[in-house]
Amino acid sequence: MHNVTFLAYLSDPFATGSAQYVTLDANGNITSVSIEQLESCPVPLVTYEVPSLIDEFIRLQKVPPILIDIGDALRLRTGLSKDQGGEKKWSIWRSLTPYFEDKKDKDLISALAQSRLEPPDAASFVILLTKTVHALRNLWTQLIDDLDSLEELARFTEIEIPVQQIFWYRQYKGIRINTGLADELMEKVKKEKYDAFREVASIIGVSPSGLKFSDIGKYIENTDARHLAEFSHSALFREYFRIARDSSVFARAYWQYDRAGRDLSILKRIYGGGDRVYPIFQPFGTVTGRILVSDPRLQQLQKKYRSIIDADDDKELLYLDYSQYEPGILGALSGDEKFIQLYDSSDVYVELSKAIFGNEENRSTCKRIFLGYCYGMQRRNIAKLLAGAAADESKISNYEELVQHFFEEFPRLDEYRRTLESKLQDNGYISSIYGNRRIRSSKGELTNKERRWSISQVVQGTASLIFKEALLNLSKEFGRDSILLPMHDAVLMQINGSQDEIEKKQKRAIQVMKDSYAKWISGVTPRITLSKFDE
Repeated sequence: MHNVTFLAYLSDPFATGSAQYVTLDANGNITSVSIEQLESCPVPLVTYEVPSLIDEFIRLQKVPPILIDIGDALRLRTGLSKDQGGEKKWSIWRSLTPYFEDKKDKDLISALAQSRLEPPDAASFVILLTKTVHALRNLWTQLIDDLDSLEELARFTEIEIPVQQIFWYRQYKGIRINTGLADELMEKVKKEKYDAFREVASIIGVSPSGLKFSDIGKYIENTDARHLAEFSHSALFREYFRIARDSSVFARAYWQYDRAGRDLSILKRIYGGGDRVYPIFQPFGTVTGRILVSDPRLQQLQKKYRSIIDADDDKELLYLDYSQYEPGILGALSGDEKFIQLYDSSDVYVELSKAIFGNEENRSTCKRIFLGYCYGMQRRNIAKLLAGAAADESKISNYEELVQHFFEEFPRLDEYRRTLESKLQDNGYISSIYGNRRIRSSKGELTNKERRWSISQVVQGTASLIFKEALLNLSKEFGRDSILLPMHDAVLMQINGSQDEIEKKQKRAIQVMKDSYAKWISGVTPRITLSKFDE
């Protein structure tokens, strides 16, 4: 990571001519450059807030060079989630503070970056950016040393930086939108939201406009979701609602209202923006390393509205999903042979549905139950959600026994969870495969929340590593233009060719994903599902 150039910049979002770019190369040369000069930079540029910079390249119709966002290195070093206060620690301006000789300079560049001040004259601007680029280099040097000592450097250089390039490119190129469907889908989602709005309002007697999961708890005492009231302050409250949809009319109605509101917001963001959308990607978007997409949040769009997304000319969409992804990883890591046999021979969620409900129809609910249980949700609470508000103790106890009986067949799952909790307790942190630590921010005995994420950090962190490995290999095999969207455990691609060629590419893509899985996890047979993106 020595042959890089550092870039300090302030973009020009309002096209006022105020954009400035200053670079510092490996020889110590400081240069005030134009965006055209950045376009032809022969070495990677280490900088910050890359999505904003890419928007500048798009606006000026220039091609971005290789860009490394220092923010992901900060996240890896920090090892804290947003709700642990991590956001402050990975803030670029806060992180740069120790590397400015005068804190006033840092405060000034931070205020300018957030458009809280009018830009100074050009000469003063260059002087300020010169100080910033020196601070950036010194922060980078410290980060590289820190990541190396934390055994995170290889993860950053071999996985995270290459993945950044895939999605900086995709933001720059954008994603094609089926404008012919825009009006139809907008009307459809508006109707869905309105219907759910009316149902929710009729149940609780007030307009649900503006209500969120954080404040819906006080309205559910007189509904058939009143059994959820005790969980209203839980971090898992949304998940409790999701599981309760099958037993509660109100839970189902409010869930639909919330989801339709999200879909409407996403479609509005897309609507009227021409035939392409340029989403913001966060390649290291969560503490487990999952890739997030925002502005618009295309990952959250329900399948019935995904037809708004289209392939480029002469290409077809290809949607590949790591089916039962986390159960497979959990089984392999825990070494529970009986569970691995179940995973390899059947559908875990279907088998759980049979065990609890006596049928295969509740697979979706059982997926939430399985993951919730494995990540710390109590059997008793799961039973209450399944039984519903009107259930008596015998019905709750029956569901609890059914859940317990299923998981008792796989004792190594619980043993593995307890092992990880002990590691977190003893070491103060827990890591997934190949780095990606999460650190405790408290002392003493583990909290219930920490017990939950001790296992989710390992399983979901490993899942994000495998998925990124797959993306890198797919990009090498089919070209970076083939990668459109990461969709949690799935990837949306676009490929071209004759029908025979497309079928061959589909088979090859599936094999690439299997091989990427096998590189990091052995003992289970990975499952890749080829399906329609919008069905």
